[in-house]
Amino acid sequence: MIYTKINLFFLSKKVVFFLITFLILGMQFAKAQKSEENKHLKITQLTPQQAMQLLENKDAIMIDVREIEELKIISYDVDTIINIPLSNFEMEFERQSKSFSKNKRLIIVCRSGRRSQKAAQILLAKEYSQIYNLKGGIIEWERQKMKVKK
Repeated sequence: MIYTKINLFFLSKKVVFFLITFLILGMQFAKAQKSEENKHLKITQLTPQQAMQLLENKDAIMIDVREIEELKIISYDVDTIINIPLSNFEMEFERQSKSFSKNKRLIIVCRSGRRSQKAAQILLAKEYSQIYNLKGGIIEWERQKMKVKK
């Protein structure tokens, strides 16, 4: 009887060990598989002309990550644009993005292209699949004689 209890005790420890090992390996496999699936996700750099073409075809939404004070100085003159400042990007994006899918083309813009690249990285981590960064920001946009509001 004591021998049976000892065997059951060690057997149950082996089962628990096996289950824990199985769970850990399963989680590692799932993480590796998700990482493999996301390898194709990338941020595409656009020229102002390429961005405008996507917007004219109603294929994209432009997201300006500049602060509100900056918009008063100069802003993009496009119809499908929303402002989500980088300083509050993650929380505000979650609130405003409920109306579009993770497959929606998102053109992220700012003054020079640096802040928009940071915001694009955040979206990449959230598994948005069509993320575009405007090379050179509104500086390049205006230099290329694209429409702006002053």
